[in-house]
Amino acid sequence: MRKLIFAGRCWPAAVAQPEPGPQAIVPADGTPLPPRNFVKIVTTGDGRAWTPEPTDASWRDLADLDLTNPEACQAFARRIGDPSGKLSGGRPAGYVQELHRYVGWRSGGAPPRTQLHPAVPGTVVTSQWWGLATALQQAAQAWAAPGADGVSHPTKDKARLAEARDFLDQPAARAALDELRATRDPGGLIADTTTRLDTFLVARAAIALERAPPPPMTRCLVCNSWFEIRRPKRAPRFCSASCRSIHHQQQKETLSHGIGTQEHHAQRDDALASRVERARSGRQHAPAHKKLRPAKRGARARQPHGAGDRRPRRR
Repeated sequence: MRKLIFAGRCWPAAVAQPEPGPQAIVPADGTPLPPRNFVKIVTTGDGRAWTPEPTDASWRDLADLDLTNPEACQAFARRIGDPSGKLSGGRPAGYVQELHRYVGWRSGGAPPRTQLHPAVPGTVVTSQWWGLATALQQAAQAWAAPGADGVSHPTKDKARLAEARDFLDQPAARAALDELRATRDPGGLIADTTTRLDTFLVARAAIALERAPPPPMTRCLVCNSWFEIRRPKRAPRFCSASCRSIHHQQQKETLSHGIGTQEHHAQRDDALASRVERARSGRQHAPAHKKLRPAKRGARARQPHGAGDRRPRRR
């Protein structure tokens, strides 16, 4: 199994809104599906560079994504990116200089004019994600639904596992794998590299299915994104160190405002209360009608060093 190198872009400024009219989808077999109101996503700028974690399983985020939900699609584009690559076709605002047609403007001619270059937004409709999302849904069948602990374990059904591995026969998955390139790995010999998000998602799903058995997965408590569990005994809750830091910072802010919650254990709290009561009953308190005895003091009050008239002793 070769190493996968990916460097993509997410779009923190992406804004999603529902399309005004329903759109029909025709799969590869030619059977039209019922029309749906997909989501239109618009953004400007160059986005932000995004490098996944070694345990990243964001391909399951796209498999579970509701392509008709504007909030969910907007969060996916802001956190992970655009699988179709359409948002990268936008152009940020900038300034350009238009030179005067006369040569020698420095000797008295007109100087160049600086004008604002208008921004061209990148636009994508989530119907363009449907083919890839359908292929990844087939790959996700190799895992069972999350249990009470939130962990999704791989299935033991061999027929179901074989069907999940056939997701690479889907047209969207085959087209994405065609963009995978081999390159020299600095830490090894050869590695697969890509800058396309759809290629990365398909390759990560294939790598997870290639393992025997496939690794269990769970969702992050902060970003709600899927990630692989490499050490099940530790029961990880966060997909990255940044999400762990955000969670701890939120806990500090919650406790500082005095609204923190604490789970109580009946037996532990009763035992602690009984020990406190025994310690409290063992104390001897002064009666209310008696006055407290003043504290003992020395015959001469202590003075700070150098406060008296004593001269330093000569040595």
